[in-house]
Amino acid sequence: MAPTRAAGLVIFRNVNQVVQYLMLQTSYGEHHWTPPKGHVDPGESDWVTALRETKEEAGL
Repeated sequence: MAPTRAAGLVIFRNVNQVVQYLMLQTSYGEHHWTPPKGHVDPGESDWVTALRETKEEAGL
């Protein structure tokens, strides 16, 4: 089986000298968190995948 490619973004902001990261709770566990990411569709670039998944999963 060939490896599956995935792409995502690490989104952060600095609020009063404290860095905050955007993490999404996974569907498979209460204590599992991940940045927005997803599988790369055929013919799609990693960058386009990362942007699409961020919009789909986080609404950004």
